[in-house]
Amino acid sequence: MSGTPRTVQKEAAIKFCSAVLNAGGTNYVAIVRLNTSSSVGCTFTNNIDTLTNYINSIPANGGTNTNQALQRAEELLDGIPAGENAQIIKNIVLCSDGLPESGSTSASGKYTSSDHSSYRYANAAYDTAAGIKEKGYTIYSLGFFHSLSGTNLDFGRLFMSDLASDGCYYEVTNADDLEFVFGEIAAEITVSPYEFSFAGYLVKDDVTETCYYSDGYFLKDSATYNSHLATMSLCFELTTWSRYSGSWATDEHGNDVPVDAENTRWMNAYKLLTDLGYDNFKLNDFWDAEPAKDSIGAVAASKINQYDNSTMIAVGVRGGGYGQEWASNFTVGKTGEHAGFSEAKQNVLNFLKEYIADNHITGEIKIWLVGYSRAGCVANMVGGELVDGYSLGENVTVAQDDLFVYTFEAPQGALKSDTSGGDYSNIHNIINLNDIVPLVAPTSWGFDRYNSDYWLPSAPIC
Repeated sequence: MSGTPRTVQKEAAIKFCSAVLNAGGTNYVAIVRLNTSSSVGCTFTNNIDTLTNYINSIPANGGTNTNQALQRAEELLDGIPAGENAQIIKNIVLCSDGLPESGSTSASGKYTSSDHSSYRYANAAYDTAAGIKEKGYTIYSLGFFHSLSGTNLDFGRLFMSDLASDGCYYEVTNADDLEFVFGEIAAEITVSPYEFSFAGYLVKDDVTETCYYSDGYFLKDSATYNSHLATMSLCFELTTWSRYSGSWATDEHGNDVPVDAENTRWMNAYKLLTDLGYDNFKLNDFWDAEPAKDSIGAVAASKINQYDNSTMIAVGVRGGGYGQEWASNFTVGKTGEHAGFSEAKQNVLNFLKEYIADNHITGEIKIWLVGYSRAGCVANMVGGELVDGYSLGENVTVAQDDLFVYTFEAPQGALKSDTSGGDYSNIHNIINLNDIVPLVAPTSWGFDRYNSDYWLPSAPIC
């Protein structure tokens, strides 16, 4: 790559490094030069001047030894000791404007001569990338294919997409788009650690753990399963579980308890969402007192996404510490959707609609919706209704690719006749094979969940 595209690429790469280094947490960047003989240009550093000087010094010549570049990057990441922090997140951003044309080869593998004449080089690189991803490292790939056409372009797209982790391939045809693409990747990988607490099951008290969050999780199409967002969604959901002690939203004298009061049943959710930068925290009315058979607790908060300035609403449905609410699992009804889950679904939809109106939210919005067990089913059904066009108000719209639904151990409350044939790919249901709850209500009775399930244990969802 030379000329204007090369200059823009360097400028965008420098901004990317700066964004990563300036993000929350402790971050480092290393650079591997992709060439006929790929080599480490900069070992891991947090010095932006060192990175800038090296990026500007890279000449626009040489071949494309993709496999060796991936190997050098893997060696750099392997050399980082876990130490006391086992939550180190390791990413590779691969940028290439050509096809693999040098380095190690493999005659057998994913590609054959019918795909492209470079298939041997591609097989070697593909195998290396597969091994990297098995270690839990994420590969982002950017294809700069302004100089390719025909079968070369087709194979270049296929190859770079195959190297990338799920949902992490970008094709850049316009140099002006480079800064945006680099910015999106920086937003996704620069997650920050946050402590959160939840009501434990084995220990009848609050348990404190660490989660990792970024507004960048919400920049991609919601249909793309994001294991990082899935983990964060479970952490968010856990905070919605009623604490073992504390006041409800209405005290014994009938007075309202402030949402930021310290000793409350919902304080864990309030604290996490506040720490993540959300405000306008609100509870639904079912937090007023002890849960009953047909109640359903829910919380909501909103913020402006720091990367695209979109309005986001986080909605958590109470899936633990819900007392008598579990009995609703058996209120199946005689016809239609599971009666208990359907009533809870409508209560959450009403709450969300009310939240939007009370906070004067308008325009296009994004929604992050989570639930576990009974609450998982409710979140699943709420997601289905929103995909099907449920109105949240005259001046509010939520596109399907901006509706992020993650459920855990969700029972089946929707009708198979309603879930079949539609596109509900933005609803992600994570199910443990050892749990009987997701089998309620039975498939043989015509019940189902919106979209397909991800079964645990399973490497692709971790």
